[in-house]
Amino acid sequence: MKRALGAVLLAGLVAASILVLPRPASVGAATDMISPTRVLDTRDGTGARRGQLDAGETLTLRLGTVSVSGATTVFLNLTTIDASTPGVVTAWPCNRQRPDTSVVNFEPGRAVPNMVVLEYTSAGICFASSSRIHLIADLTAVATDGDVTGIAPSRLLDTRTGSRLRAGTEQRVTIAGSPGIPQNATAGVVNVTVVLPAADGFVIVKPCGSSSNASTVNFRRNEVVAHLTFAALDRGALCVVSSVETDVIVDSFGYMTGGSVRSLTPARLLDSRIGFGGSSGRIDSGQTARLQVTGRGNVPARALGATVNIVATDSQGEGFITLWACDGTMPLASTINMWPGMTRSNQATIKLSGSGELCIRPFTSNGTGIHVVLDVVGYVAGSNTAGPVTTTTIDPYSTTTTTTTTTTTSPPAGSGDFETLPVGAALPSGAQCATRVRSAAEVRPENAAQNATRGFANGFRTGEWPGFGRVDGDFTGTTDEIIQWAACKWGIDVDIARAQIIKESYWYMATNGDGGDSFGVGQVRVPFHGTRPSGSSPGTGAFQSDNAIRSTAYNLDYTYASWRACYEGVYTWLNQTDERNGTYGPGDVWGCVGVWFSGRWYWNTDAYLNQTGDSVRFHYANKTWLTQSFING
Repeated sequence: MKRALGAVLLAGLVAASILVLPRPASVGAATDMISPTRVLDTRDGTGARRGQLDAGETLTLRLGTVSVSGATTVFLNLTTIDASTPGVVTAWPCNRQRPDTSVVNFEPGRAVPNMVVLEYTSAGICFASSSRIHLIADLTAVATDGDVTGIAPSRLLDTRTGSRLRAGTEQRVTIAGSPGIPQNATAGVVNVTVVLPAADGFVIVKPCGSSSNASTVNFRRNEVVAHLTFAALDRGALCVVSSVETDVIVDSFGYMTGGSVRSLTPARLLDSRIGFGGSSGRIDSGQTARLQVTGRGNVPARALGATVNIVATDSQGEGFITLWACDGTMPLASTINMWPGMTRSNQATIKLSGSGELCIRPFTSNGTGIHVVLDVVGYVAGSNTAGPVTTTTIDPYSTTTTTTTTTTTSPPAGSGDFETLPVGAALPSGAQCATRVRSAAEVRPENAAQNATRGFANGFRTGEWPGFGRVDGDFTGTTDEIIQWAACKWGIDVDIARAQIIKESYWYMATNGDGGDSFGVGQVRVPFHGTRPSGSSPGTGAFQSDNAIRSTAYNLDYTYASWRACYEGVYTWLNQTDERNGTYGPGDVWGCVGVWFSGRWYWNTDAYLNQTGDSVRFHYANKTWLTQSFING
């Protein structure tokens, strides 16, 4: 069986066809996330006649399952394969005039992908190639009602007609007000083509004036590489920065003015070369790496999908990488293709699992691993609480047909009101949050005295971060009501707080850990958050008059003030070599959940955060606080 699979990889380099019957991830969402679905493959006649697309020929793709009752835009991962000569592929809505832009630049012997976002009508999507080629396309999302508006592609920048882009220089490109794009556009869909760079390097596409360590296009010297990306705009423009001198072409393909598809300043979530994000070292062929996306890089906890930029580098073999939602069936569709010695990137908008994870699995013909870097550049907003999803998979390597039904229950009353607010967001006051808390039954009557005791402000640690001055514990209620109040006040998803407090104390204020140093539901630890003389009061810091021990509200108010300080990027000491080794920065929800308790977070052996039977993520995904065994104590 292994030998047969290897032969398939060597012959095709792109995974074979799959039949998926998707259900929208969220009723009423303007963008429906779909498990990557093969809609075009000229090798076997899927979506078009069987056989290579000839030079100059136009191929029309119609998607029978996609409604065109209103403004509709489709997201495709397009891959070229089996080219005999170098060339380009052009894509456009068939009801528009063919543009002078390209979406994929390919070369002989390479399977080259690129994401394509296009307006879709009953006339279909048209493809043409400058030389003979096979085309494969996988559908990953459908946007309606103007969520993402596709346009006839238009050229906005071509440095070949002037001066090459110099290394480190920001090239501003105006998007809003350009052909087909309104002045109120907040983000653009652009295809960036790097032409004959002077050396190996990368290009970053970002809002002008922002900083980012996430690359958009990766390339080798003298390559021609096309890459489609979403980009948030600053005063109607985006900026292009290259690490080396190169020519750059920017073509517009669409825009956004709001809706559920949001663009972000690119943020790094995974770099296996340095062990950041949970995978240390090459990801082996056939190995599945799980990556938490929600709660990181300003992606909210209940995002339906994410637009990610994946970079494959230092490949030792030919093959491909597949991305999919971890609670779904792995599709037989590629996201990026690779070959020995390459460094290449591709962007994709991919559905996320109910717990906000993406799964990543490489396959290589010789069984070698690959380094993977992944950045998030946007997300699809919504309530990630879909009903039953039925997926039917036909395995091309056998006669097996598998049907899987996955059910994610709707959140209970009181859940989902308080989600993670982005870095720099204005936080509600404690008084405002008190009016938003939903009534919740008491599952820990043992906490009655502490739950009924209000804390008081003492200004502890305000010199480190002024936000600590907001800590006062000025609230009473049931244990769950107090958790809601603290989550609201500090802008963290209430279910993450519920899950973490299970891991720390099982919601018991009487819990005392770390050799007697840690107290209460949030397990605030004395040596780092104040000095409490043994067996006496009043103590100092968070333990002044036993504030963190006698008041549940103060204990959690302080716990999540510290989380927010970490999330805002205050704890620069985390960049020490024995902690995060320079990779800490603002916007990391899960890392900051683990900051006190597993400082070197995202280690593969980190049972505090990873998906084990007693981890924060496990309790978050499984909503342990609703189980009878938890309620019974």
